[in-house]
Amino acid sequence: MSKSSYLRLGLLTFGLGFAEAASRSVHGPRWQQKLSMVGYYFYCHSIEVALKSHLRKSGFSEKQLLDLSNELKLVLENSAETQIDSESLSPELRECIGMMNAYYRENEFEYFSHVMGTRLPDTRQFSKAVKHLRRGLDARYKSRRIKK
Repeated sequence: MSKSSYLRLGLLTFGLGFAEAASRSVHGPRWQQKLSMVGYYFYCHSIEVALKSHLRKSGFSEKQLLDLSNELKLVLENSAETQIDSESLSPELRECIGMMNAYYRENEFEYFSHVMGTRLPDTRQFSKAVKHLRRGLDARYKSRRIKK
């Protein structure tokens, strides 16, 4: 397996892991749901690395991925210009990214006072949008594997 494949699959694996951690933190026991800020961060990170995996598969270099930094909107825009199906990038996902981008980009989840009192996506909506993205990426990876 090439270095490129390891990077791509590693990013996808991390993305799935962060999505699972996010789901557990926002849908777990009541005391854990109070930590939903952790879930928001995990959802954002899962989107970032899963879409970067897709971009790597689409030909982006490691440097290009690093240059995108934590800018979810930029990662989303670049993904939309590739062969990803538009259904994976649902309106709900776009809305969630629009609401979370500035906080994620500036690492403001660590400072609750910066985020508290702002309108954040409903965690169920965020979870649903991330699951939809994951299914779309899974289908793309599987279809590519079958064709080869």
